Amino acid sequence: MSGGTLAARSSWRNSSRGGTREVEAHSHVPRGPPAPPQHLAGFTTIRINELRLEIRDIAVHVKGNSRWAQLPAKPMIDKDGVVLRDRETGKISYSIIFEFTDRATRDAFSHAVIDAVLRAFPDALDEVEEEVL
Repeated sequence: MSGGTLAARSSWRNSSRGGTREVEAHSHVPRGPPAPPQHLAGFTTIRINELRLEIRDIAVHVKGNSRWAQLPAKPMIDKDGVVLRDRETGKISYSIIFEFTDRATRDAFSHAVIDAVLRAFPDALDEVEEEVL
């Protein structure tokens, strides 16, 4: 994928509660090889019109046949402003900003975000999957 920002309006249906929710999806896919972690495909912004809520920097991941969205988080820093890393893996430690209280809701949100991105940009993750695999 060549990279850059894509924008379109999309909608998704929440079958468990009925009705259609309008979601405006803006996606950014980085140019070149995926940034660590290797399954990170890019970032998207969604707008939930009913709540008048815009959530930015939702990470979109692809690994094999799996696709999922992850709410934004922020890197943890120490008192000197240095980013904290896991002692065993060396990966940056992140602080959760938003968290769903149950897996079913988290999964439904993730599916809705991926669906909105794919409705707006049907082939947005196709080339990313090829690069990651």
